[in-house]
Amino acid sequence: MSTSELPTTTGTGRPAAEGPRILEIRVHGVSNTPPAAMLGVSTADVEAAGGTPADAGFWTVRPAKVTADRLAGWPADRRPYWAVPPDVRREAYSWGGLARVSKAPLPGTAGLIRLFWVFLVPFGLLNAAFWARDLDEDERDEPWYRRTASGVAVRATGVVLTLLWVTTAATLTLGVAEQCYVPDGASTTAVCRWVPDVVDDALVGLTAGARTAVLAGAALVAFVVLAVTSFWGIVRYDATVSRRRREERATGTVPPPRPAGEAGAHWPYLARTGVWDHATTSWVSWWAHLAAGVALLSTLLAWQQLERAAAGCPGSVAHLLTACRDLSGTPDVGKSWATTLVLSSVVLVVAVVRAACVRVDPGTERPSRTGSRTAPTASLVGASVGVLGWVLAETWTAPGRTDAADAVVRFGGLEAGPAILVVLLVLLCTVGVGLRGGLRSVVWAPLVAVGGVASLAALAARDSGNPDVERWSAGVLLLALVALAATALRANLRQEGRLDEGWDGRGPAVFLALASGLAMVMSTATVWGVVRVLQPTGDAPPLWVPEGYREFASTSFLVVVALVLAVVVLAVRALPRRNVLSVVPGVADVPPPVAAVGRVRRVASLAHRAEPLVGWLAVTFWVALLASLLVRPSGTSAEAGAVPSLAPLWGWLDDLGTGSVVVVAGLLFASVGLGGGSRSQARPWGLLWDLECFLPHAGHPFGPPCYTERTVPELRDRIDDWLAGGPDRAVIVSAHSLGAVVSVATLLARWDTRTGSTDSEAIAFLSFGCQLRPYFGRFFPELLGPSALGTSPTTGAHAWPHDPWQAEPTDAALPPPSPFTLVGSLSPHDGAHGWGAPRWRSLWRRTDPLGFPVHRYAVEQSVIDQPDTEWDADRQRVDTHGGDFRTQEYQAAFDELARRMPAAAAPHAAGPAAAGGP
Repeated sequence: MSTSELPTTTGTGRPAAEGPRILEIRVHGVSNTPPAAMLGVSTADVEAAGGTPADAGFWTVRPAKVTADRLAGWPADRRPYWAVPPDVRREAYSWGGLARVSKAPLPGTAGLIRLFWVFLVPFGLLNAAFWARDLDEDERDEPWYRRTASGVAVRATGVVLTLLWVTTAATLTLGVAEQCYVPDGASTTAVCRWVPDVVDDALVGLTAGARTAVLAGAALVAFVVLAVTSFWGIVRYDATVSRRRREERATGTVPPPRPAGEAGAHWPYLARTGVWDHATTSWVSWWAHLAAGVALLSTLLAWQQLERAAAGCPGSVAHLLTACRDLSGTPDVGKSWATTLVLSSVVLVVAVVRAACVRVDPGTERPSRTGSRTAPTASLVGASVGVLGWVLAETWTAPGRTDAADAVVRFGGLEAGPAILVVLLVLLCTVGVGLRGGLRSVVWAPLVAVGGVASLAALAARDSGNPDVERWSAGVLLLALVALAATALRANLRQEGRLDEGWDGRGPAVFLALASGLAMVMSTATVWGVVRVLQPTGDAPPLWVPEGYREFASTSFLVVVALVLAVVVLAVRALPRRNVLSVVPGVADVPPPVAAVGRVRRVASLAHRAEPLVGWLAVTFWVALLASLLVRPSGTSAEAGAVPSLAPLWGWLDDLGTGSVVVVAGLLFASVGLGGGSRSQARPWGLLWDLECFLPHAGHPFGPPCYTERTVPELRDRIDDWLAGGPDRAVIVSAHSLGAVVSVATLLARWDTRTGSTDSEAIAFLSFGCQLRPYFGRFFPELLGPSALGTSPTTGAHAWPHDPWQAEPTDAALPPPSPFTLVGSLSPHDGAHGWGAPRWRSLWRRTDPLGFPVHRYAVEQSVIDQPDTEWDADRQRVDTHGGDFRTQEYQAAFDELARRMPAAAAPHAAGPAAAGGP
């Protein structure tokens, strides 16, 4: 049953006019609390009330299941947490299955799909970088040369990550697997371990060229599977829109993204039309990325074949000279390796530019141009597939290598590819530092282009044996990086209000570095893990691996160790018993009821330092990427390395780095198996998907699907349906943790862009254990920051003080409400009396590692925030993240909001509700 088909009667079958007046909707958070636990009853006592129970839906208590027997023993002045007031209908909205469960397309492929879901994590982080940029820039009337083109910078990084995965797949097939089959006279010998006999027999029986073509096809299949993995989620967001939006589409009356005039100037981004129903337009970007990946695979394959055929030429660039392209008298006579290499490179460049520049932002002022953008993108896909088919056809009949059986085979394209991509990642992450500070595209784009071309020139000069060009190219690359870092940092330091934003206004850079570093970690772990499994024994030479993977393994190991040491020092400073944390930072209060509360507060305070810790991790990844470009494997001379370098790795670091990466690979694959457990459709790392999948994937089309594109329309439908039942009806949305973010998005989505109305008179909001202010508001200011919520900003948690919030002001009142903020929409207002207190209450605990106030820790200065109970005397335990439904503070806040609803009936009694409930 859809939410639009929900009955207008209560759980007892009474007509709506005679039944409950207030609908309480409880929305869980990252803990994925089951519906029965949210409602305070057993699993057998709940029933579905709408939606799709398998993944997302509404649940309520079965009629007459809350009996008078359960009321026995409760104090007369306390209402049990599971009892429902007579004029309230209580429902639980469970959405966890949307973010944590996927369907396998074929029987027996669930484990493979879970593995590929892990590889989507960097794309989700890249998507976060897209939403962390200055979203209002596109709406400001500025000439093109003053714009940052921040969306282009983020999408360009996304294309580089796509190409990194293609390079990884090609390394495993065209590089590693190709070495498993050694020519032995007229025959071929399989030398690798742990390869199934049926695979060895099939590949040994092929000619050298046919085997290479098959392996290239395997890389293509792996890339395509990665590209479509996110669309195997059970979320059908492209068909799930609110009932009102369906009616508007049917009648051609879809309102503009935001209203005109003053209202439009202050309209929050999440209140714009189309934010949560844009999924179909992202296909244009998806096809552009697919074209770029296919073109890169064609380039690597053509490069590899040309390098083999023209083995007498001095280097890879020289292969394109007339003398080297003349393959007459060789087994490759008539082959078009140089032509296909040039064509595939051209298609690759065009596809990269297309994927970086195509705009699929939801809720923008631009009219939809999906149709007009499909033709050029389809042409690119056709061109890339055509060139790849050409290369594969010629590869099928190509001769094999003539290397000695004991020679270590090297592949120039696979060696240079990762190095160039890492250079681009370092440059683009550096650009992210200044994006929110107004770093103009006319500054950063040429510097990135110069750095990329210089890196390619340095590698080509190294391959061709031209040290002078190599040194000059490396110097140009270094100057481009220094100039980019200086201008980006200057833009950041000049940004107004940067201290009130995540990582002091460097949020895009942090997310880009996390995505880039994690992608490189997974790529390196996958390559080295497979190599260790397949490594031949006996007289066969060791499998060749591109130097870049070994260098990154070592440098990342070194900087991660430094990060771990810093975290240990931080924990030693934060956890000692002498650090006494009060409920309100900087304000002394009575000692906690038990010593355990103080201990848990200190542990929670360590978790509250998540922002600086994540910032340190991002810096660690950036340094590791940069350092991997400056070093070479131990025992290798500067002239013998495949890429230019400054110094060799220490032997012990080289061994530890590669060994640790193999351990990471083992943990990675183990987490995939354990993450599924008995539920084969469950994605590994479930908590991560709850956090990553909140935002539409406008930054990278391969990112995980956005569950909010379904939850927001469903919640909006349920609210609208209930309020349509009568003028005296009201809704109280009660949300925990990440559920508060989903609920805020829903409340903003109900605003009317036709009239500029933000009216929410019949709605109240009760949040608890949420991260709106210190995390989401700082990381995504235009989406959930003070300008959208109407709350006060924060400079965030500080890493080194014993109390990370000791710098919080204790005397700041709630800013004056604006009608175009969530606080303003929930606040009564009339010309005679001005603004009243908002219909929003939020509970928090110092013992909650993930719970914070939405305005201030200072209770006296906040009409929204209220400390919640930390010690549960009934269960003799310290409450942390969750369980707020059970507390008297929750009941008091709910009752207050219920009394303040318009046309309210008699106030709630303090005692127990009538047995039975709705």
